Amino acid sequence: MGNTDYPGKILYGNYSDALKAHVEKHIDRLAAFDRTLIPVIPYLCAWQDPDNVMWYEFAGTRFCDLMGCPAAALADIFRKCIKERRVYDHLDDAGACGGLVAAVYKVQLPDGEVVWLKDQAVVTAFAQDRVHVSSGCLTIVTREMEAEEALENTRHMLREKARALNLARKIQEENAVRLAGAVKQVDAARKEAEKANKAKSEFLAVISHEIRNPMNGIVGTCDLIMAEDLSRQQAEYLEIFRSSALSLLGLINDILDFSKIEAGKLEFQEIPFDIRDVVEEVSDIFLEMITRKHLELVVDIDPQVPDQVIADPARLRQVLINLISNALKFTRQGEIVIRVEPVRRETGIMELGFRVTDTGIGISPEHFDYLFESFTQINNMETHEYGGTGLGLAICRQIVEMMNGTIGVDSYPGQGSTFYFKVPVRFKENSQADVVSGRALVAMENQSGRQSLARLLGSWGMGVTACRSASSAVDRFFEAGGSSPYSLVMMDMGLSDMGDPEISKGLTAMIQSVDLSIALTRMGKNGDTRRCRDLGFTRSMTRPVKQTILKQVVQHAFGRAGRPGAGPVTAQKAAPSFASARILLVEDNPVNRKIASKMLCMAGGVAVDTAQNGLEAIEKVQKNDYDAVLIDIQMPHLDGIEASRIIRRQFPKTRLPIIAMSAHAGADRWKACLEAGINDYILKPVSREVLLTVLNRQIGPGRKLPVPEPSPEALHPSICPAADPTALPGLDIRSGLERLGGGGATLCGHPERFL
Repeated sequence: MGNTDYPGKILYGNYSDALKAHVEKHIDRLAAFDRTLIPVIPYLCAWQDPDNVMWYEFAGTRFCDLMGCPAAALADIFRKCIKERRVYDHLDDAGACGGLVAAVYKVQLPDGEVVWLKDQAVVTAFAQDRVHVSSGCLTIVTREMEAEEALENTRHMLREKARALNLARKIQEENAVRLAGAVKQVDAARKEAEKANKAKSEFLAVISHEIRNPMNGIVGTCDLIMAEDLSRQQAEYLEIFRSSALSLLGLINDILDFSKIEAGKLEFQEIPFDIRDVVEEVSDIFLEMITRKHLELVVDIDPQVPDQVIADPARLRQVLINLISNALKFTRQGEIVIRVEPVRRETGIMELGFRVTDTGIGISPEHFDYLFESFTQINNMETHEYGGTGLGLAICRQIVEMMNGTIGVDSYPGQGSTFYFKVPVRFKENSQADVVSGRALVAMENQSGRQSLARLLGSWGMGVTACRSASSAVDRFFEAGGSSPYSLVMMDMGLSDMGDPEISKGLTAMIQSVDLSIALTRMGKNGDTRRCRDLGFTRSMTRPVKQTILKQVVQHAFGRAGRPGAGPVTAQKAAPSFASARILLVEDNPVNRKIASKMLCMAGGVAVDTAQNGLEAIEKVQKNDYDAVLIDIQMPHLDGIEASRIIRRQFPKTRLPIIAMSAHAGADRWKACLEAGINDYILKPVSREVLLTVLNRQIGPGRKLPVPEPSPEALHPSICPAADPTALPGLDIRSGLERLGGGGATLCGHPERFL
């Protein structure tokens, strides 16, 4: 037997011959393996049931050397050194004859080294002896197992990354679902917002229409009455009534504009206009109210300001109205000065500065930061009595900024305020030719007005002497010793010392000695009118003086233009004649229908037919021949746009012009009109001047234009300046009344229907 050195427990124990023969046979074979160079570690072990006691019947030298112990201690030491066991094949409990076993052990040797051993053995069971015998070989596979562990670690890392990737993909899918839900919610919110904005726009359009219709009745009635032969006082009162109505319309427009600004739909235009006309028109609106409060109003437009600029006159007018309204509200005594001056100029571009200065209660500097915020008012006892919405300045700021300008304020409590804004405009240079040479004597108590007038006359080439009283004017005039060096005298009829008889005598002699004498009267002061007539003034003008009218007066008086003896020279435009023209007026509102009919009849030779809605209009157009159709947009049964679309199918634009009338000022409404085949557009309230202009453009001789752009006067009607009374010599207000139809119209009945 090859294992004589090993006192085997089985071989020398009380076991069956079969077991002993099996063990002896396998020990001989394993011992032979131990003596070869094959790198294996042969062994034979057994374990006893039921205590599972294990021992090695055979352990070769290599095994004992590896574990550093004798064969007798090998079972306990090897079992303790195993750190990890991986069994791949195992004994089938059902088979008593045994089976193959394959396993891998991670073993930490007594010296601390870790090795991997691969075990391949055959297990045989001996039921009689209740012993299992395992014979096999161990192979050192440390390098392979480390590689396998590294591979497994890599696989584990990849699995973790795959798990993380799957998790990320899952999160991404969840986020995509959430994002899609959020996008859907945002889209729904956007649609709701668009729906709300559309409802808001429609509401504003309805409000605008409902407000403008009665305002059209009020303003139109004023126009018709002003066409009659009126006394000076009646004309003044009527103009106050009209200006107030237009001011109310302006306030309503402010509210609507604020809503448009909030929705980003405020529209701007760029058209040529005279900046002096705009400023003077605005001053006319407030003139009666300022006079009633016994305040001075000064309009000071720098002579270097161009005559013609290109910008949005309606928006400039809107800002000025708001600022002047504020100045008037907070000023009890003193003056309000409107100044316009060039700030900076480049080729074709000028930055215009506007300043509205008052002598009112003033504003503390700590309030400046939020003064231009919406619905914000200064909260102190002095301002409570004045009321207001706190909306006007916010609208001003946003309009100015949308015009690429800036706005601000300088003020201090008790010292008045100056609100200013600057906007860029395009312009053309003024003519540098002098209006007239000579010397002028100006007498005016108000310093701001005196300086403004002296600067204006000086810019026309005149030498100017300015005085603050009648007595000083007389003294300066006669200093030359009877030979008058002055060709022009302008005198304020409100000077406190004019009642002195001696001074009056000197004034009469002075006035008789000059070529042109102009009395500066105050609105509503009949005493000024009588005084200027008694003193013999050749002309009279209402303060503040309008630069254009004054320039015409001076030109005419010194032979530069006009006819001798005429008032301020203004081009007399003959009212366009539409003799034999037949016009269909379509308007559902009876007041507006009556006023528009009257205006058309005053055009001279116009035959007017009326309809109350679109259906009636279509029926009448099919039965009658018309030169033009004047149609309201918003009507019951069938509105103006749909009616126009139906009419246009039968008649081309050049055959039958259609002119829309609407209280909606939006460009989208004009676009809808164009798409329906409408030729032109008039914004309510309708003035007779605008109406005749549009009619002349469409059916005047040789003036038929199929599809014009919306005219400035149609989309942005200007606020008509207050008419100076015709009773004052030197004022040619008849050209202003002429646009309202002269003196042949009669007053519409039932005035209570306009309230």
